[in-house]
Amino acid sequence: MNYLLIIVLLLLSAIFSGLEIAFITTDKLRLEIDKKQDKWYANILNPIYANPKKFIATLLIANNLVLVIYGIFSSDILNYQLSSFTQNTILILIITSFISTIFILFFGEFIPKSIFMLRANSLLYVFSLPSVILFYLFYPITWFFISLSDIFIGLIYGKTKNASSELVFSKYDLYQMVHNSMTNEEKQEDLDYELKIFHNALTFDKVKLKECIVPRTEIAAIEMNAPIQQIKDKFIETGYSKLLVYKDNMDNIVGYVHIGDIFSNPTE
Repeated sequence: MNYLLIIVLLLLSAIFSGLEIAFITTDKLRLEIDKKQDKWYANILNPIYANPKKFIATLLIANNLVLVIYGIFSSDILNYQLSSFTQNTILILIITSFISTIFILFFGEFIPKSIFMLRANSLLYVFSLPSVILFYLFYPITWFFISLSDIFIGLIYGKTKNASSELVFSKYDLYQMVHNSMTNEEKQEDLDYELKIFHNALTFDKVKLKECIVPRTEIAAIEMNAPIQQIKDKFIETGYSKLLVYKDNMDNIVGYVHIGDIFSNPTE
């Protein structure tokens, strides 16, 4: 019976630890899109995303409670097993602590956090209903400890404003969503051209201007009065989707022409 309880406690600790990292690393922009599409598993998460600090505290309290119970029962089992080999209480305590810690680190921390981090949104959706139930179940305890911590923080650092509960999207969230959309495509050539441009634009902060400069002699452009066939040949030659249009000389750029306009409306 005790062995079964240990397994259940390890499983609960794994879920709580996994949900914590999934909640932190989840693609918030994808979550908001799923909510706009009225998907129930996304909408059910509204209470915890409206109170992120309380939800994290709930997971920590629940996990610590599980770890305390795990420590009690695991020590009883290990003490019983080790007592047949040695009567040295200090040695038994050291071995018991070591084995219990190894088990909880691997099965309650490292492995579940790695799994939940890789599938943050999916697993958060799977555990959406249990998460909300847990949130409301522990709400009084969570509220008490958070209020207590706010009092101590206020005494030490002075009055602080409450953190905004509004879901804020960062550049990373946008990049992650676009990147996932690209990697989920079965064929790279099926990607929309605009999506590729948008994805590349998100990395502009890492690009220096000199890396983007094209020498004047290498600029692909076409004269304003050039015939349609010449423009088509230029598109085929360069492989570009857009060409600059100039009047009289390259220093007088008047606009650009898109390949779609030429091949769909060749006479205009």
